[in-house]
Amino acid sequence: MKIKLDINPTITEDTISIKSAEMTDDIEKIIRCIEAVNTADILNGRKDETIYRISLKDVHRFFIEDKVMRMQTSENTFSIDKRLYEVEELTGVDFIKISKSEIVNIHFLDHLSMTPSGQIKIYMTNGEFTYSSRRYLKTIKERLSL
Repeated sequence: MKIKLDINPTITEDTISIKSAEMTDDIEKIIRCIEAVNTADILNGRKDETIYRISLKDVHRFFIEDKVMRMQTSENTFSIDKRLYEVEELTGVDFIKISKSEIVNIHFLDHLSMTPSGQIKIYMTNGEFTYSSRRYLKTIKERLSL
């Protein structure tokens, strides 16, 4: 794979171009990494009447609970004013959608186990666990190279 960089002060907008005979796993990884550069780094989280600025790197998971979007860190759980698809667009390659109501940070995964029903039980580094849905099993296996 060749990389070509053209630094030119007359260019007004940065552009990335990938040329390939076919879409490969490596190209998909490169695209995800590039997309991650354009993600938001800070989200506003609400706890009671106080708003906190939370860095995405500190978020363990996003999930829907009682029809409210939640954001969990190692110390607290906050509500946020976004929908799951908006969060998914913001999170980039460090996060993976495991069900229709939850996204987890892969850096806070401790270990996984399969359940008899075909789900993946996901243990987080903070001692909590959650379950993936079978619908997302293939995506999870691909992203985590299982």
